[in-house]
Amino acid sequence: PQCKVVVGGPHPTLLPEQTLKSENIDLAVRGEGERTFLNLIKAIENNDDLQNVKGISFKQNGKIYHNPAQEFIEDLDEIPFPARELLMNPKNYTSEDMGAIMTSRGCPFNCSYCCHPWGRRVRHRSVRNVIEEIKQVKNKYGTKQFEFKDDTFTVNKKWVMEFSARLISEKVKINWSCTTRVDLLDEESVKLMKKSGCNVIKLGIETGSEKILKETKKGVTFEQMKESARLLNKYKIFWSGYFMVGLPTETEEDIKKTYEFMKELNPYYAGLGVYNPFPQTELFEEGVEMGLLHPEVDLEHFFKTNPKDYFFIDPCRRVARIEKEKFDELVNFLMNEFHRHNTKIKNIIRRGWARKLTYLQEPYLMFADIRKAFKWRMGKQ
Repeated sequence: PQCKVVVGGPHPTLLPEQTLKSENIDLAVRGEGERTFLNLIKAIENNDDLQNVKGISFKQNGKIYHNPAQEFIEDLDEIPFPARELLMNPKNYTSEDMGAIMTSRGCPFNCSYCCHPWGRRVRHRSVRNVIEEIKQVKNKYGTKQFEFKDDTFTVNKKWVMEFSARLISEKVKINWSCTTRVDLLDEESVKLMKKSGCNVIKLGIETGSEKILKETKKGVTFEQMKESARLLNKYKIFWSGYFMVGLPTETEEDIKKTYEFMKELNPYYAGLGVYNPFPQTELFEEGVEMGLLHPEVDLEHFFKTNPKDYFFIDPCRRVARIEKEKFDELVNFLMNEFHRHNTKIKNIIRRGWARKLTYLQEPYLMFADIRKAFKWRMGKQ
């Protein structure tokens, strides 16, 4: 009972008041945790006043306090590399698992469905610092396939060009993947990224409907999507296109356009998700105004509700203009069609070819992927 229970992450950052209503939680770290959590531990050890610790919310004498926010860490190189050696049950992780890296924090765009716990100003680690971590992980764990988890990896073209050139000049032979936007790719950068080992790029396409695309406020065009697809196909980079259905104002016609656009773009892999609302986003507020979402819910709601239904007043009514039966029918149709697309022999072979360097390093991963692909072809997992 005397143990201090501290939580952090997106939920306590966006909803700290609600989080601390749990009798089992004492403190919440909001936003970036490295500096805040260290200061909190020191304050607890020294029995200092918690009200002096920026970036936390806490309970004291039955009252909840929210301290001022902690300033963002300006020099991300100050943060030590993740202590991968401290992972529990390390044998459960592949070399590829160890290759997850973040090179930046923040996203400057205003997509209406997305929240920004790290703010809209992008802060980058130095190229030198990132390559040092890559070399360390490669030497220690034999990692050949790295994945950069940045929100928008190519937001700074100069940084990406320097990074790719350094990988080449220093003969760091790896493969790597990233996530970015269709308006942040051009032939010069794609060509150099491919040469430096980039073998997978993930793009958010979202929709095939002009109306819904405007509502997402991504600020991209269908022509830019087609141009990115052409570029990545030209340089034979395995690319994934991610689509979304179920936005509040979506119609049956909008959903059908998304399906048709997926077929037109023909990505190597097509991902499909049903929209989930996040607090403090424009689409969330729109859903509240339309009577689809609760502006607030009790903490107990999260313990007894399917995660895909959080905040919905009636989970059977996810969109305003489509009845539940029809919406479910459309989603099931798209899921099946996307699955059929992804399990085409050609697309499975493309994915395997993109991972050949990893297979040479760890052949058992190839056999695991073959088994997975076989099961995948036989039906949905």
